[in-house]
Amino acid sequence: MKIVYKTIKNIEIEQLNNLYESISWLNYVRDPSILEKMILNTRQVFSAWDKEELVGLARVVGEEADKVYIQDILVKKDYQGGKIEYTLLKKALEKNAQIPQKILLTESSRNVIRYCRKEGFTVSEQEAFGLIINEYSIKKEDTF
Repeated sequence: MKIVYKTIKNIEIEQLNNLYESISWLNYVRDPSILEKMILNTRQVFSAWDKEELVGLARVVGEEADKVYIQDILVKKDYQGGKIEYTLLKKALEKNAQIPQKILLTESSRNVIRYCRKEGFTVSEQEAFGLIINEYSIKKEDTF
C-alpha cells in the first residue's frame, strides 16, 4: 500500500462521509452540505489517499498571522497506527511554520497527549480538547 498525500479541498462528499463515518464522527455526516461547506471554507486541507480512497485528513483553520488551529486529524480505522497521522500533522506544521502559535484541537486520550507532549506540545487543560505548540520537532520515525 502506497499512501499519496494531497493538499486539496475539492474532495467528493461521499469520500468525506466514508472517512468520518469510519471513525464514528456521525455528527459531521448527518448533513452533507455542512460537511462540504466546512471543508471548502477551511484554510488548508491535507489528505491521505490509498489509490482512489480517502483514508486520512487534517484541517487547518486560522487567520494566517498569529495562530492557526489544526483540527480533525482523522484516519480510517484500518489505517490507524501507522505513519499517516504523523505525516498529516507534520505537513500541517511545516506549511504553517511561519505562524507563531499552532493549536492542535484533538481528543484528550492518554496516547495522543503522551505523543504530543513528546513533540513539544503543551496541554492546555487535561479535560479539554486542545494542545498548544509554539516550537516543534517531529522525528521521522515517530508515529501516533
